[in-house]
Amino acid sequence: VFASVGYGSYYVPVKKYEVYDGVVFQWFMCSGIMLGGLTIALVRNEWTSTDLSSRGFYLTPEGLVSGLAWQVAYVLGALSVKCVGLGDYFIWHEFTNLGGTFVIGVLGPCVGIPAKPPSNVW
Repeated sequence: VFASVGYGSYYVPVKKYEVYDGVVFQWFMCSGIMLGGLTIALVRNEWTSTDLSSRGFYLTPEGLVSGLAWQVAYVLGALSVKCVGLGDYFIWHEFTNLGGTFVIGVLGPCVGIPAKPPSNVW
């Protein structure tokens, strides 16, 4: 419930403060995300593990690529909010997000992306 109410609230400060070219805002956002992730990883790390396996620190190339795409989206999002406003930005953001998800869901099996229905439907 909290996530659905707070979704997108990270862009609200963009309207109140100067973000210049978006990089300063993006830097603060990625620093906060990194510190939060490192804190959680340090808490979850198994410090007594002898076989170099831990559930705390784990890195994959897919995670690095998606993180890079996420940060580029933050910069473009901050600039877009300043240019067109928060309401117009979120309309287009959600339209492309839902539209892309719909297209992948409908056309995905045609190009080799298997459809997996959820295993636990409440």
